[in-house]
Amino acid sequence: MQLQDRVAIVTGGARGIGRAIAELFYKEGARVAVASRNTKNLQAFSMELNSGDHRIVPFRCDVTNKDEVEVMVGNVVEVWDRVDILVNNAGVSGVTPIEPGDAPGVQEEIDRRWQDILATNLTGAYYCTREVVGTCRRTAPGGS
Repeated sequence: MQLQDRVAIVTGGARGIGRAIAELFYKEGARVAVASRNTKNLQAFSMELNSGDHRIVPFRCDVTNKDEVEVMVGNVVEVWDRVDILVNNAGVSGVTPIEPGDAPGVQEEIDRRWQDILATNLTGAYYCTREVVGTCRRTAPGGS
């Protein structure tokens, strides 16, 4: 129980690597806020893992939206009074060709995909880190 009574936020935590991290943190005693923009995955995760002890709470949050990030972190603090750990796991991947597309609308779709990757993988991590660092300093000095 190395994380006993710690409060962790795991973005992209409803499936894949994020889910595994959230489950491990939970098993190690942490209270875990699982954040995802996919409501369906959040509901499935919550129903499968939550044992009724309220140590895992799902939060719908699109990390590309700074207002949603602020609300999510504020809600975590409201529930558990602090944040000790942030795992910036939310991310998207994919191939975005560098060559311009020939068919109508192809280049716009490639550009949209590129912007989504940047917004999720970089800007989302920035928004979450910025919000949690300030919160950690106020509520849990020594957080990570």
